[in-house]
Amino acid sequence: MNVSRLEKFLSSFRFSLRTNKSSVVLEKTGLTYCILELFVTKGFINGFFVCGNKIIVFLRFFGFKNILRLGHQISKSSSPFYISSNQLQFFLKGFRSRRFYVISTSLGFVFSHDALKYSLGGEILFYIY
Repeated sequence: MNVSRLEKFLSSFRFSLRTNKSSVVLEKTGLTYCILELFVTKGFINGFFVCGNKIIVFLRFFGFKNILRLGHQISKSSSPFYISSNQLQFFLKGFRSRRFYVISTSLGFVFSHDALKYSLGGEILFYIY
């Protein structure tokens, strides 16, 4: 069974969030680095440090709870989920508007609200809330 890099990233990150650890050690890949940069710019994590082929992520807490909650993976290698900028505004109506979808676009990884703002479409990877 071939596990994609995104699935590996999400499962190891989710496991660390459940155990309420203050930091996470992840495998260093281009995908991991880009997604973590996005999390830092929006304030979901405190930062990260690259150490050889590993990345140490410092999580952000509010009280004793981690503020980052990872949702499910939307796009998979067997069934990618692409969306245009026009379709995105209809997709984000209702309960979906409270989630932050990570979208891979031609400009890199962005959150759904930024993609809507700049009229970008792309592949919806996963969401956080």
